Amino acid sequence: MGRDERPETGKIDGTEVIQVAKTHYQLLEVAQDASLDTIQTMYERRRAALEAEKARGSEHANTQLWALNEAFTALSNADSRAAYDARLAGTLRSPRRPSRTPVETVAASEGSRFWPWIMAGLLVVATLWGWDRWQTAETERIRADERAAVAREAAAAATEAAARARAEAEAAELQRRRVLTDVSRDHSAAYAARSATTAQAIADTHQQYSKARQDRNQETEARRREADEARRRAAEGRYWACMNANLERGVSGSQSEMQCGHFRR
Repeated sequence: MGRDERPETGKIDGTEVIQVAKTHYQLLEVAQDASLDTIQTMYERRRAALEAEKARGSEHANTQLWALNEAFTALSNADSRAAYDARLAGTLRSPRRPSRTPVETVAASEGSRFWPWIMAGLLVVATLWGWDRWQTAETERIRADERAAVAREAAAAATEAAARARAEAEAAELQRRRVLTDVSRDHSAAYAARSATTAQAIADTHQQYSKARQDRNQETEARRREADEARRRAAEGRYWACMNANLERGVSGSQSEMQCGHFRR
């Protein structure tokens, strides 16, 4: 059974049993050299059938669906399929017994006179190897400490720079607020001055307009009076002219008054 394969489980007479695992190709019912289209078609067909069994309440169908999805995921990609084929080929080959190591070969010959020297040499080699590994680890630790120290210094410098930048930003913001306050104060003073000037100009204009209208009214009234006086004088002149003309014709005074009285009305 390959590493990517799972045992299928089922129930017989209410007892759960483990069935023999199948390969991905056997689960999809395709040959090992099948094309991707064939694998896709068989996957959809098998999935539909298992979905129908699952809808009918089959627990075994749920396990098979899991295995079917895993098989399709492994075979639908070229790289994962090649890796699976390689693992599958490795599991099908007969296992070979590993050959003996040189140490085992020497140890097999009992009574060898070189055995103590070999063990001493191995001990020296192991000691030197351990010492080298310890030195390497110690060097790596020292370098890691140096890198950590550099990182801490860089972090401290960054923190100091951030604090300096924050202080500068706060100072700039305070200066901006002061400038805005001064500008607002100047603007308010200028607006008040403009408002006072405008109000004075409006008052002066209104006063001039009132005086001009009063002068026009007085002038109009004087002209009206002059016109009325002129009309009265003209009517009086016509009246006396009419009376003199009637007097010359010998018209009585009452008749002349009746004829010429309308000039005075």
